[in-house]
Amino acid sequence: MEYKKLLNALPGMAFKLSFDAQQQPEFHFCSAGSVGLYGLTPEQILASPLQFFACFTPAQLVSFKESLGFCAAERIDWQLVLTLNIKGKNRVHQFYATPELLADGLICWSGLITDITQQYVEQDTHLQNERLLSSLFDLSPLGIGLVNVEQDCFIKTNIALQRLLSYTESEFQSLGPDLLLVADYFDEFQRQKLILQHQFRFEPHEAVLKTKYGEEIDVFINGMLLDDPESPPAYWMIIEDISERKIFERQLIAEKNRAEVAALAKSNFLASMSHEIRTPLNGVLGMLDVLQQSELRAAQKRQIDIAMTSGGALLQLLNNILDFSKIDAGK
Repeated sequence: MEYKKLLNALPGMAFKLSFDAQQQPEFHFCSAGSVGLYGLTPEQILASPLQFFACFTPAQLVSFKESLGFCAAERIDWQLVLTLNIKGKNRVHQFYATPELLADGLICWSGLITDITQQYVEQDTHLQNERLLSSLFDLSPLGIGLVNVEQDCFIKTNIALQRLLSYTESEFQSLGPDLLLVADYFDEFQRQKLILQHQFRFEPHEAVLKTKYGEEIDVFINGMLLDDPESPPAYWMIIEDISERKIFERQLIAEKNRAEVAALAKSNFLASMSHEIRTPLNGVLGMLDVLQQSELRAAQKRQIDIAMTSGGALLQLLNNILDFSKIDAGK
C-alpha cells in the first residue's frame, strides 16, 4: 500500500505493461498520474488499455512497439520520446522502462511516463537561438574570432576573418592576435588586454594586421570577454577592415597639403608682385608731385591731378592686396 502511494505521488505516470502473444497490450498497474497526462483514470486504463493508445498515430504506435521489441531482445532499458496530440494539444512525453522476464516468457515493462513539453520547448528555443547566433557569426561582414585567454590562440573564426587574413580556421587555431599584429601596434594591444581584464571589453582602437602573405591591412578592433562560466576564459574580437577608409583619409590629407602649399605659393606671389609694383608706382607718384609744384597751365594742372588721383587709388589697391596676402600667409 505504501509502495502504491509513493508511485501515485510521482510526477508522471508509473506503469507496468506487457503485450500478449497477439501483441495486445495489458496494463498490470497504472498510477494516478495518468489523469494529468492523458485525462484517463487508472481504472479506465486498466479496464481498456487501448484507450491509452488512442492519442497515438499509427506510425507512433508502430515506433512504440518496435522500440520495445528491440530493447526486449537486447535486454536493455527502454527510452522513447513522442509528441502526442492529447485533447487537441501537442504534448511531448518521455517514456522510460526496465524489462522484466515473466514466467510465461513474456516481457513486462516497469517504468514512468513524464511530460517534458516545457523542457522540450526551452531546449528547442535554445537550439533556435544557437542556430541564429551561429548564422549571424558565419554571415557577418565583420571579422569575428574567439580567443582563448590562457593559450592565446583563436578557438574559432568566422568566414569574414578567414577571408580578410587568408588563413583557414585550422590555421587560426595555432595563431594568436599577437602574431598577426604589425610590431608598431603590439604594445597598444597589450594595454588593451589589461583593460579587458578590468573593464571586460576593449577600448575600440585601430591597428594593422598582417595577412598570411605578408600584406598589411588597416583594421578597427573591438572586443569583450566571453561571459560563460562553463567555458575556458576567452574573449571575442570583432575586426573591421578599414583599409579603404584609411586610403581615402590619406588622399584627403595629401590633397589638403597640396592645397595649403598652392595657397601659400599664391600668397607669396601676390605679396611679391604687390611689392614690386608698388615701388615704381611710388616713384611715379613722387615725380607727379614734384611736377605738380612747378608752373603749369590750368589744363596741365588738371591732367596731373587726375594722374595723381588715379595713382593714389592704384596704390591703395596694391596695399589692400598686400594686406590680404599677408593674412592668407598667416603673417
